[in-house]
Amino acid sequence: MRQNFILLLFLGFVGVLYSQRNQEISEEEYAKLVYNLCVERPKKQSEIDEIMYPYQSDLPRMDILLQEASKKNYEPGLIYARTAIGLQFKNLGLNQMAETYFMGAMKAFDSVSDPLTWNRIKLHCSQINSRLSSSVRQEVFSELTTVFDRKKEEEKYLWAEATLAEGYSLLELNRSAEALLKLKAIQREIENLDQFKEKMDLLELRIYAKQKRYQDASYKAYDMLRFEQLSLKSRLEVYGILIDIEKYQGTVDLTESYTAKYDSLQVVLADSSMGVLGETVQDYSYTMMKLQVDDLQAKRNRTLVIGGILIMGLLAMVLLNIYRQYLSNNEKRVLSLEQSMLRSQMNPHFIFNSLNSIKQFIIVNEKEKAVRYLNKFAKLMRKILDGSSRRETSLAEELETIDLYLKIENMRFSNDIDVNIQVDPNLNTELIKVPSLLMQPFLENAIWHGLSDKDGEKKIWIHVEKESDVRMRISITDNGIGRERAEQKKVKRTHKRNSVGLTNTRERLHHFARNYEKDFELEFIDLKTESGESSGTEVVLRIPLA
Repeated sequence: MRQNFILLLFLGFVGVLYSQRNQEISEEEYAKLVYNLCVERPKKQSEIDEIMYPYQSDLPRMDILLQEASKKNYEPGLIYARTAIGLQFKNLGLNQMAETYFMGAMKAFDSVSDPLTWNRIKLHCSQINSRLSSSVRQEVFSELTTVFDRKKEEEKYLWAEATLAEGYSLLELNRSAEALLKLKAIQREIENLDQFKEKMDLLELRIYAKQKRYQDASYKAYDMLRFEQLSLKSRLEVYGILIDIEKYQGTVDLTESYTAKYDSLQVVLADSSMGVLGETVQDYSYTMMKLQVDDLQAKRNRTLVIGGILIMGLLAMVLLNIYRQYLSNNEKRVLSLEQSMLRSQMNPHFIFNSLNSIKQFIIVNEKEKAVRYLNKFAKLMRKILDGSSRRETSLAEELETIDLYLKIENMRFSNDIDVNIQVDPNLNTELIKVPSLLMQPFLENAIWHGLSDKDGEKKIWIHVEKESDVRMRISITDNGIGRERAEQKKVKRTHKRNSVGLTNTRERLHHFARNYEKDFELEFIDLKTESGESSGTEVVLRIPLA
């Protein structure tokens, strides 16, 4: 989850970089700007900020300032660049890297000459320093709230940020009442709170949850979820708190609903960056390379190579974790479908009826029929178990399995069903792959919903043909009573089981077709006589070919 969050922030940062690109000066002009800055050597951070403010969120350009200032021993420029880069890494969630830059800036800093900048860096550094305990962090933030003057325009937002950070620290120390007072203080002192709204709302929600004010917490959570600009990470945390609340209150339906939304958001966070990341890395590297300046080229090239390797390594790790999570979720889903498919094929009613038929043959002393039936039944069970361990099988094996299944079912119908299987000779059934145990649910429907209640002649036609170079057509037709009359029979238990079987078959076909250019198609056709009466059902299945 943390890596996904970092990744989304990184993409948001690159979006900002894109939006600024066309509005800024060229690379050559920027190189001259940095060079002149290091020559003129202004001492105050505020003076540097007047020149470099438009570029402080641009990592490649801040890196150029860092290298040039280092080359010319210009410490105020080094401090400005390290602080800006550290702030960007902090926003990306790369706290260790951010802390390295912040600490580098503070070591070279004269806190007496520019206390405002010193305290601003101290605030950022304290927010990400995981080695500080909650009590120490709270003391630091409390001290900073007294340093920043909330009446001054340039300091009031720093005061608000320090106060908000202290509120979070107080909550970690189980001092929720004091945390709430800090929150109210910000609301009283600052008019425009847009930049703090999300953090303040989250703090208020956590306070209510901590104080077990569940009704207030629920109202606050619903209010936050209505805010369209709420980040995915915060939305996920809101649902997490709602889950805890509903679990405590024993509301099972709401707990399950919020859990489902929580899980779906996790998937969104994992999948949303796929496909864009490669272009992001390429563009970032391109921007870094294009901004090279001749007099910095040798030294900065080494920095770019090392930085590029680190960034690529980090992104590769993030991508690998996302991809593994994706594969794991997909594998679990496919495994679930395979298990459902096996349960569908191993229908207890089918097994019971088959064994009962064998028993009847033995009772009436028809041992040869009993042995033939038993052999066919055992062979079918082996095929079903073997097919359940494979996601794909050859068309030839699939046809052999359904032929065996139909023979067993037909023996129970005293061989009253006329089965006709036709296969296009242009199809190489040994090479063509289909999902294992694909046709059985449709044949079971045909027999038990279409033909079992029909009087007179009973037929099933199976046609397998090559429709085009990229698709095969399978049709299963019966002359049964049709779907409308079958529905009227209200055979609820069998119908429900077959509905589940057909749903699982659709999903397995969907996963199978993802490896091909063409998708699968499944169509049910109600056959009618000239007088409009039902004369059976045709199932048409179109499957992609390699």
